[in-house]
Amino acid sequence: AAESTVATVATVAAVAAESTIAPESVVAAEPAPDDTPTADETAAEESADGESGETAQGLARAALEAEGTERTRLATCVVWALLHEGQMALAHEIAACVEQHERPGEPGPGSALIRALVLGCHVRSSDDAVAMDFVEALQQVVVPVGDDEDSAAVRALCAAMAMRPALLAGGTGAIAFLQALPLQGSSLSDLRAAIGDYLKLGLELNPTVLRGVREQASWQAQIVALQEGCAAYLDRAKSQTIRYHAATGVLRHLVEKRSKLRAVLEPMLEGRVAEHETVFRLGTELSDERALQRLITETDEQLRGRSSRAKAIEGPALRGLHKSLREVLSYPIQWAELVAASSTRAQDPVLKRAEPLRGQIVAELRAVRRSLEGMCPDNLASRAARAVLLRALADLEALFDPDAVLTAVPSPERLVWADLLRVPGLRLDGRAQPEGAPDVRLERVLPSLREG
Repeated sequence: AAESTVATVATVAAVAAESTIAPESVVAAEPAPDDTPTADETAAEESADGESGETAQGLARAALEAEGTERTRLATCVVWALLHEGQMALAHEIAACVEQHERPGEPGPGSALIRALVLGCHVRSSDDAVAMDFVEALQQVVVPVGDDEDSAAVRALCAAMAMRPALLAGGTGAIAFLQALPLQGSSLSDLRAAIGDYLKLGLELNPTVLRGVREQASWQAQIVALQEGCAAYLDRAKSQTIRYHAATGVLRHLVEKRSKLRAVLEPMLEGRVAEHETVFRLGTELSDERALQRLITETDEQLRGRSSRAKAIEGPALRGLHKSLREVLSYPIQWAELVAASSTRAQDPVLKRAEPLRGQIVAELRAVRRSLEGMCPDNLASRAARAVLLRALADLEALFDPDAVLTAVPSPERLVWADLLRVPGLRLDGRAQPEGAPDVRLERVLPSLREG
């Protein structure tokens, strides 16, 4: 699914201005003015001591030395660098401060998008507290339509933000948001399509359901293995020879013609699970030594008439025939036991469809990941979006792991603001939000970054 045309995060989030109309929660912003510096242009300016300006620490140092619009531009680059480094709370706080000075339509990761990114990673259902805060943030997200790399990076962040909530919390509007994103021509488009197919099943996505999906898949794999094993045996038996030609004739007749043996085999080969009790009873009875001997004798007499009495099948030929028939009978007996032991849930047709779709999503996730891992974008925003996407893909792979363990989720406020508790001089109010005007908060956060 990862196409060779995917060379940068910009192509991962390919966009055209005339793309699908977004839902109400997706607001199309005007493209940035041509003279707006992009994140990579700004990040090229390094601090005087030679430390790379593309780290959050280096960019924070440069931002503190700048003033006015230059500081705003550098602070936006700090946000991108923090996203790249995974420091989401600090990125959110600086983005919120920067928004007070940005011009409308200027590309950059808004605080609402970053908040939605953080909350989206912890959404479990449409009605939990995290989901409700996520909805509030999602409704404020602005999706840029420009074709510059920074705008494309923002759209890639939007995709990373929406995928998990789309799967776990359809009531949040994340599904419509994800479907409206212009991702055509990218590997993310294939992943989005696979997610859409899975959502059509109407299954809640959690470890319990996934274990049911895995149980069904394991059950189905064992069923198929027995069917294929029996079919392969029957093919071999058609050309198999036993030391005495009469024994060979009996074996071939039993596996090829309508017989008591075929009556046991055919329900299994045709997948008639409702007949499993009959199959088990007949198969068990027929595998008894005396019953097998009667079947062999009757079949031999049917084929050779009186000659069968003159020279009966015995010795090594008879033992070989018994061994072959017991082997083929083991398939329907195991099949019937497996069907009887399997739960009703394991045979659920919805779960049966779910496993291939789960496999498809996992395959698409890995394809996108390989595509992203092969990229080395020069643009800071593109690198940040790539890092965020890779983390989101890893989260989704874990989400589709039947053995995943759900951990306790802290409050939404703690999720977003926890890292800010380490910023000297920054006070949080009763809702765990920073106090003070944006410029004052920026003066506290940037020095803390500069000092590492």
